[in-house]
Amino acid sequence: MLAQTLTIVAPVFLLIGIGYCLAKTRILNQSISEALGQFVYIVAIPVLIFRSLIGADLSAGVPLALWATYFIGVGFAWLLGSLIIRKGFGRDARQARSVGYPPPSPTRFWSACRSSPRYTATKVWPRCC
Repeated sequence: MLAQTLTIVAPVFLLIGIGYCLAKTRILNQSISEALGQFVYIVAIPVLIFRSLIGADLSAGVPLALWATYFIGVGFAWLLGSLIIRKGFGRDARQARSVGYPPPSPTRFWSACRSSPRYTATKVWPRCC
């Protein structure tokens, strides 16, 4: 069981380590990093999801436990992100709602944080982050 888990997880951490080393040594600059990020979010993740859904065995019926796990996680991330944006950065409820869902996006979260009045006035992150 452990060997099977390692064969799945090890390549992921290996790629993360290689990317970290390439960025630290400045072999990959910011524009390449942004292009790779766009590739991952626009092409690689949708292909991975599509490939996983094709191979999924759904003959047992609707996977309600899987759906519940996903939506509970998304709801928790939305709630946490909204609270941080409203209480930590002083944004209004409309902006807090747009940051958290659908699906929670770190890019939208940090762009909302950086444009908050508390950050722009002092250039210091609030205590919550």
